[in-house]
Amino acid sequence: AGGAASATVSFQNAFLGCAKLTGVANLDRFTAASNFSSTFDGCKELQSITLPEPANAGKSISFNNAFYGCKALTGVKNLDKYTNVSDFGGVFMGCVELESVTLCPTGSSTADVPFITAFYNCAKLTSIVNFDQFTTTSDFTSTFYNCKELQSITLPVPADPGKSSTFNSTFSSCTKLERIENLKEYTNIQSLSGTFSRCGRLLYVEFGSVPGSASSAFSDANPNCLKYVPASATIPTDWKNVIADRKS
Repeated sequence: AGGAASATVSFQNAFLGCAKLTGVANLDRFTAASNFSSTFDGCKELQSITLPEPANAGKSISFNNAFYGCKALTGVKNLDKYTNVSDFGGVFMGCVELESVTLCPTGSSTADVPFITAFYNCAKLTSIVNFDQFTTTSDFTSTFYNCKELQSITLPVPADPGKSSTFNSTFSSCTKLERIENLKEYTNIQSLSGTFSRCGRLLYVEFGSVPGSASSAFSDANPNCLKYVPASATIPTDWKNVIADRKS
């Protein structure tokens, strides 16, 4: 019951595939935990969990696939206490009951934290508190894929706007999404493949750059969606309702 407060403990794969797991008593006592990669991967019955408050919040720690496939999960306590997360890839992928997540209010001291597929198929997700604080993140591949209840999102304002960034399928199948804030701050986007596909309610998008690989960006999206682009941008032939020099 005392946990291992002074010892570094890895929980990588600890409960992987425990399909009927509903709780873990005293997990919150392991304040020196060093790794939560795939810890609860496939725990389909887990509804909530309290993470330890880290003794050293600045220590690098991974949450890659930590709650992958936790279909009943509705909340995670103390995730916002971790100030140096190194990887959020797939962290909540397939958490179809999850409605809201609160991340660290200061982002992460790790450079370029991956959010690849982080909220993939979180069908009820409506908000990610403090997501905008992760200003060094550059790869948003499938981050919000099939987040059907998400109506708006504020991206981080990049610390380095000219850094190469990727938005492949980022908002694909976000059928209620209407607007995205701060995308215009990314001035070196490398790919927009399928980024807004099937976003039927999207009102407008402001771009800081338009890459060559953007022809399928608005596949099956709202045909009346306005696209505000830099004056120098080369416009894909399948884009309609384009307004040069972005939004005034």
